[in-house]
Amino acid sequence: MKKFFSSLLFFTVFAFITFPQDYHVRIGFIGNSITYGAGLPDPANQSYPAQLKAMLQEKYGDTCIVVNYGISSRTMLKKGDYPFWNDKQFKDCWLFAPEILFICLGTNDTKPQNWDIYGYEYYDDYKSMIDTFRIRNPFTKFIVCYPPPAYDIVWGIRDSILVHGVMPAVDSIVDYAGAVLVDFYHPLIDSVDLFPDKIHPDIAGSKVMAEIAYKYFEENDMIHQVEKGLTFVSSLTTNKKNLAIGDSAIISWTTINADTAFLNGEPVPVNGNLTVSPQENTTYTLYVKGIKNNDSLKLEQLVYIPQLTELALTPRSKIINQGDSVILTLSYIDQMNKTMTNATFDVTWTITKGEGELIVRNDKTAVLKGNTAGQTEVTVNVGEISAKSVITIKASNQISDYSAGTEPKVYFNNKGDILIIELEATENVPMRLKLFDLKGNLIKDMAVNGSLQGKQINIPVNHFTDGFYLYKIEYGCKQFNGKIFKAR
Repeated sequence: MKKFFSSLLFFTVFAFITFPQDYHVRIGFIGNSITYGAGLPDPANQSYPAQLKAMLQEKYGDTCIVVNYGISSRTMLKKGDYPFWNDKQFKDCWLFAPEILFICLGTNDTKPQNWDIYGYEYYDDYKSMIDTFRIRNPFTKFIVCYPPPAYDIVWGIRDSILVHGVMPAVDSIVDYAGAVLVDFYHPLIDSVDLFPDKIHPDIAGSKVMAEIAYKYFEENDMIHQVEKGLTFVSSLTTNKKNLAIGDSAIISWTTINADTAFLNGEPVPVNGNLTVSPQENTTYTLYVKGIKNNDSLKLEQLVYIPQLTELALTPRSKIINQGDSVILTLSYIDQMNKTMTNATFDVTWTITKGEGELIVRNDKTAVLKGNTAGQTEVTVNVGEISAKSVITIKASNQISDYSAGTEPKVYFNNKGDILIIELEATENVPMRLKLFDLKGNLIKDMAVNGSLQGKQINIPVNHFTDGFYLYKIEYGCKQFNGKIFKAR
């Protein structure tokens, strides 16, 4: 026990209103899209479990806690195409420890890919569902259903299998479990108008189903037949399924009707959480005591040793202006795809393409100064693991044209020794010409007398090498940018 307490850092008590300690009746609904309320504008309030909940509340006030665990397409068959058994809602309902469990599964089981292959297992899987919930709460009262009719063969759902396969199996479950049978089939046999797609009820159809179910609740006095005041662990969870050694996780739990609680043998609040930092895989067991019974639940906290598997360099790409800088940030990623926040490694930063000034601050950050226009690639390595960032550096003169006006004509003569500028403007205002090479270096900056405007301007450039040049022309409030090519 000393080992356990060495991993406990602190715990915080908090209140839960989902499972109050005073007397309530927990009613869970298991089903498919019909139970969920598929096709309804507001399933949370219009499905038949929701409308039944409103009827029960009108009669019993807040005594009943009703939770709808229905999911579309689900089957009772464990080998069906979408077994309810595989879903989180199944586990959630089991932890809910319902005092009344309402089961309406079978419609999707009638599909050829389900019933024609595994239909003979339907009764055994149904029986297994009953037994699974009895392990959780031996006093659970079960309500099982004949599903509503399938008015046509839709999505492979077959009414004949409902009648000759599902319903006889449900009859056997009634005998096995002492369950209450709710018949949604025969009262709705002539109510196709309440099922627009021949399978799912509309709002009015859901209301009729709720009324049918409510009648069985009342006739069998279900609310008063439950065993009151039983104690359960309703949840035991961790916020980190896989915990890196040295890190911490929060173990949280809730209980129903518990007087005392023990986590791995040490007393804890009946509802609360605890920060733990185990050094190896550890099983946490919450044991609770109540007036009528005791309950327990186990949780395995997995612990692993982080190993570097990937580097993440941000930004992966960015465009900056010449003369600006960008901060590069490196993260270490382990085998669980989690960031290794406290790790340090021997890191090599390199400019593998282009130009720039790289200033390394530490093993996680560096600064690239974009002194030269072009594309620069920075690569970082830890052993054979690498990552890279591509930074595009725009020449400082490449700014957008913000003026309106006639574009000037700028070109070299045939010999390539004269740069010619033709401007149609006649305003007597100063003009300025700037020429840059493709790296953004300024190679010519000259002012032109305003009286020359409106004429052809010839500028000797016989000392220029062949290639592309960038120009910027400014006069008055106008500005033009472009690219020209010189060749002899």
